[in-house]
Amino acid sequence: MFNNFFLRISKLRKITAFIIWIVQRKIGFFLFLRRIRIRFQFIFSLEKLEVFFTAGLLLFVLCWGAFLGIVYYHFNSLKSIKDLDDYSLYEVPTVVYDIKGRKITEFYLYKRNLIRYQEIPETLISTLLTAEDKNFFTHGGVDFLGILRAFITNIQAGAIKQGGSTISQQLAKLLFTTRERTIARKLQELWLTFQIEEKYTKQEILEKYLNKVYYGNNQYGLEAATHFYFGKEAKDLNYAESAFLVSIPPSPTYLNPLRYPMRTKEKQEIILNSLVRENLLTREEADKQFKIFWIDFQQRLISGDFYKSKTESFDEAPYFSEYIRRLMIEKFSESIYTGGYRIYTTLDIDKQKIGQDILNAHLKTLEEGYKEDVKKLYESIKSGNHNKLIEFFGYAFNLDGLDFYKAELEEEAYQNVYDNDLAALDMVYSAFNMTPENLLLENILTAEQGLRLDYRPEGALLSMEIPSGRIITMIGGSGYTPFNQLNRTYQSRRQPGSGFKPFVYLTALMSRRFTPSSLINDIPLIYKIENDELWTPGNAGGNYSGRVRLREALKKSINIVSIRLIEALGIEAVTQVASKILGLPFERFRQDFSLALGTSELTQMELLKGYAVIGNMGKDVFPHAIIRVEDRYGKAIWEPEKEIDAKEKEQLIPKEYAYLITDIMKGVLGPGGTVVGERAKAKFNNYAAGKTGTTSNFKDAWFTGFSPFVASSVWVGFDRGVSLGRQGYSSKIAAPIWLEFMREILKEYPANDFPYQGGLIKVPICSVSGKLPTEYCKEIIDEYFIYGTEPKDSCDICEKDAIATEKEIDKIELFKKP
Repeated sequence: MFNNFFLRISKLRKITAFIIWIVQRKIGFFLFLRRIRIRFQFIFSLEKLEVFFTAGLLLFVLCWGAFLGIVYYHFNSLKSIKDLDDYSLYEVPTVVYDIKGRKITEFYLYKRNLIRYQEIPETLISTLLTAEDKNFFTHGGVDFLGILRAFITNIQAGAIKQGGSTISQQLAKLLFTTRERTIARKLQELWLTFQIEEKYTKQEILEKYLNKVYYGNNQYGLEAATHFYFGKEAKDLNYAESAFLVSIPPSPTYLNPLRYPMRTKEKQEIILNSLVRENLLTREEADKQFKIFWIDFQQRLISGDFYKSKTESFDEAPYFSEYIRRLMIEKFSESIYTGGYRIYTTLDIDKQKIGQDILNAHLKTLEEGYKEDVKKLYESIKSGNHNKLIEFFGYAFNLDGLDFYKAELEEEAYQNVYDNDLAALDMVYSAFNMTPENLLLENILTAEQGLRLDYRPEGALLSMEIPSGRIITMIGGSGYTPFNQLNRTYQSRRQPGSGFKPFVYLTALMSRRFTPSSLINDIPLIYKIENDELWTPGNAGGNYSGRVRLREALKKSINIVSIRLIEALGIEAVTQVASKILGLPFERFRQDFSLALGTSELTQMELLKGYAVIGNMGKDVFPHAIIRVEDRYGKAIWEPEKEIDAKEKEQLIPKEYAYLITDIMKGVLGPGGTVVGERAKAKFNNYAAGKTGTTSNFKDAWFTGFSPFVASSVWVGFDRGVSLGRQGYSSKIAAPIWLEFMREILKEYPANDFPYQGGLIKVPICSVSGKLPTEYCKEIIDEYFIYGTEPKDSCDICEKDAIATEKEIDKIELFKKP
């Protein structure tokens, strides 16, 4: 390019050489002046004239050199027109793939569908040249007559009505990413225009221009714009459609046909009139096409096809894709939209779809039941004439949920507007540029969607492989929409409730003061806390078991036992264990006894990570979603999984303790466990361990668990913290989702039990006392113990009970004697 450049400015080099020639001969010039001075004896000082002339000449030379330097700098920094040859250098979307190499989605600012010259219809070419560049096939890049004609037209109109840039000049402009208006930029554009004209044929220039030009609404290139605006291919364009498209590029924002259709319509009509004057189209045909065009276009506006095209794009896992996008932005900034990266992720599309379908089916059933229950309750209270009481509680305690039924009725009204009138209203408002009405319409739409979200149960499902930590499903909600983008797997912190108890029990086991057979008194408790207030924790359902073994307490999720354990162990000890396993700072955990009931808020990913560590027999797990990232040429530029694999996985807790707590948690799904009934209904037959989690007032329902190969977590609740109702137990709401999902995805994994880790001893014990059995013990079971913690004492409960029973029998017999 640079050699060509210097050849093109050979004239400038000759001028420079001429100046140097003059300088070389200035001595002879001044000798000539001296001879004149001697002959005519001038009274003025020729020495001064010589100094003045020399200074002027040097100044001219310096200015000329500076000019050449500036020209060289600007032209040397020009973008090469070679970029026009290689379409792969155009802004290319980044593609996201799943674990099996299937496309999940793309990241882009706009999409570009390339088209060849042979596919461009004559209607479009004629319309474009008539409107923008009549002499395109005859000029050499710059149309001086066109510039003069545009100048005269604009003077007569008193405004800018016509431009003088040719198609070649417009293509040159498209090589720049900024739109500055300076003399230097104009010179650069002119230089590129001449290069383009010299290198490419007129047909090639048209092809490149139509593939690069912007048509508004994130549509780049003729083919993409045709699909967006008309739902057809460019080869099928008629004159009215061509005039519509040609009218947009000069000012895509001002002439945006979706926002200002009347402006585009006016420009389109002007272009059609030009076609008629050039005898490319008859007046009758122009009027007919114009009329049919706007009937069809208005119908597309009313049907909402444009809005769907703008908001709906191909994405197999939108919540996961957004998670990936944020990771990529953090690493590569905005280049992810144009850099053409290939992101290979851990997600399995098949499992993602299974999880989404199962979650949505259960949420739909839950929503229907919830609404019906609330409506019945509302009508019941209303029939009892308690409306003022409802209003009092609503205002006194800010209980918006008491207005649920009224909100349902409002939602129906909004829905009617949304379904029947939204697109039509938006078209009218846009046509007349009625901004306040647009704002009102937006408020109505937002309110309508808000009502749906406020009073609709949501859910989240997250799963990862053990021990790799690969995230195989990430479902952040019931459906990803402009109004429902919160990814509840990692962006939302909720109380895990009883789902936190395994960390309390694990701390108890690791203290060696408690074993699975330790007896704890499950009786009502009262604590005095700050300000002399009383805290009275209780069990779900208000039932108490009296003496209960540790294993049974976790299996049945008894709150009192967890509180007694944290009281005995100390809050700090439990916090240290939880902090280490979950990988969270100490400050994230509440420092009171309620910690035992899961009142410290966690994200679903944080909680699942802790369970995965337990499932990995105490060894650390690093959840991750990206395997590697390649550039557009296939070169790996970021490999997060390699970085994780290179790390030494710390043994966060001894493997024998991890195995022991896992064995206890298996009981949650076994006989007497909280989800054994749901397990039978789901026909779940795999080895697994897990824990339910129900928070106060039934606001959150959790089930988190793991098999030897996969850990998964399910959360269900309302984003606003509304109660799920008295039947909102996690065993009935979250566990069925988890069981159905795991039943399906575990079909691809071996049906193995958790591998024994050693360090344990199995001892027969009395099921009542948890101690060594005696002849009085009726039920003897086997129990695991860490070596050295197994019971040494014999049962002292069954013998007392047996003696007491014998005495009662003696009393009865004595009473029967005559």
